[in-house]
Amino acid sequence: MLNYIGMVEKFAGGVAMIKFTQRERDCLSIILTEKRITLKRLSSRLGVKPPTAHSLVGRLAGRGLVFKDENNAIGLTRLGTKNAEEMMFKHRVMETLLSKNGVGKDEACAECKKLDFLLSDKIAEEIFEKLNRPKLCPHGKPIIEMKNA
Repeated sequence: MLNYIGMVEKFAGGVAMIKFTQRERDCLSIILTEKRITLKRLSSRLGVKPPTAHSLVGRLAGRGLVFKDENNAIGLTRLGTKNAEEMMFKHRVMETLLSKNGVGKDEACAECKKLDFLLSDKIAEEIFEKLNRPKLCPHGKPIIEMKNA
């Protein structure tokens, strides 16, 4: 059974729901971090066999989120980057909130993987403001602000 996670993508005419499985979400996050990645390295980072990673990349490419360059390295499209950055922003904001309230950084990270996708853009931004716009999450990774487009 697939475990879908919802992400909202804004378009000029309204809002459309883009759903991700946990593995798709992990894949987008890894590619965001790596910028370009080979299928072999992606499969290793995801802990899956190359055919599974290939299928995953194919699904994401079919939705316009990833592409392969002339060297067969996988990268994010503009839409993929926007979705991955929104996911990462919400994750790191929630992780920071939990950490500042006594939860260990690794436990906060694990809990946020279960919850961060539930946050609306508005609530994530409000939490970010209440936290005084932190630049880094508890793991020292940058919190990239969402771009309103």
